[in-house]
Amino acid sequence: MKTLPQTLLVLHCLVGSIGILLFLGEGVYMMQAHNALQDMPDGPRMLFRSAHIYTLLLACFHLAFASITAVWKPIFPLIIIASGLSFLSFVFISYGFFNESFATDLNRPISKLGLFSMFAVALVLSLNAIFLRLGFGQALDE
Repeated sequence: MKTLPQTLLVLHCLVGSIGILLFLGEGVYMMQAHNALQDMPDGPRMLFRSAHIYTLLLACFHLAFASITAVWKPIFPLIIIASGLSFLSFVFISYGFFNESFATDLNRPISKLGLFSMFAVALVLSLNAIFLRLGFGQALDE
């Protein structure tokens, strides 16, 4: 079993906390600048709300990443790659909220990239948790 560098865990905690603040800021922005989305057609309103919730999802992912205490040795490089992907996803989703929510069609390529990246991160974190729960981590230490 290995552990992630402490600075990486602190960075994930910081980004997760910033993400929660960004989520609150986006809510205030939608309330103030767009009259709580009440006068907006259904399509753009849906895009704003979904991008808003994605921000909260990514903040929670970063906070979960910050709580990882052990990593199964064989997938340690994947965990490091997943960590980088989660930072990129945060940038993509934040960009998507402010730029793609005004789109007239439902195509949001940058937000889609961020969501698929987070799906990959979730798979890697799940693999780590499953292998540690099955006891593979203890066998590698002996």
